[in-house]
Amino acid sequence: MRKILLNRSYNGPGGAVAAPPPPAGIFLAFRGIDSPAGGETTGGSGTTTEMVLDTEMFDTAGAFAANRFTAPVDVNGSYMTFNAGFIATATESIELQIQRSTDGGINFTTIAGVGNTTYNYFTCTTGPIQVNTGEVFRASFYMYPNNSTGTMSYGTSLVNTFFAGYTSP
Repeated sequence: MRKILLNRSYNGPGGAVAAPPPPAGIFLAFRGIDSPAGGETTGGSGTTTEMVLDTEMFDTAGAFAANRFTAPVDVNGSYMTFNAGFIATATESIELQIQRSTDGGINFTTIAGVGNTTYNYFTCTTGPIQVNTGEVFRASFYMYPNNSTGTMSYGTSLVNTFFAGYTSP
């Protein structure tokens, strides 16, 4: 049985709470969201834009910062599942992507993605994938070149604009 350690690092009304890194075998999870006031905008047609998240709901290992999760030593070789979602302010020609960098966050490869031009609500998951210390993960948007507006606004729903991840049992 795995132990669950929650709220190791939580930025709440009383300020930030932190604790030492969890020992091996501890459940690790994070969730970042974009508040309704965020109202972010993507880049133009044919571009990839990193999802901006202005609120950290929880981060049990202190490994989520500046919109990205960096795999700590504690999860090296473990399996994690990553999820992302958002609501666009209008129907757009876009793809929501979850990406991985093996070079410290310089170059990213898409490991999961979902695109559509009919709806404005998107969710994406990787399923369990093996992670290694130092790998960086992020959620991003790819605007298809045929996008009519060239940009997209998002971040209008606290619940539905998020990037999250957790270790697999």
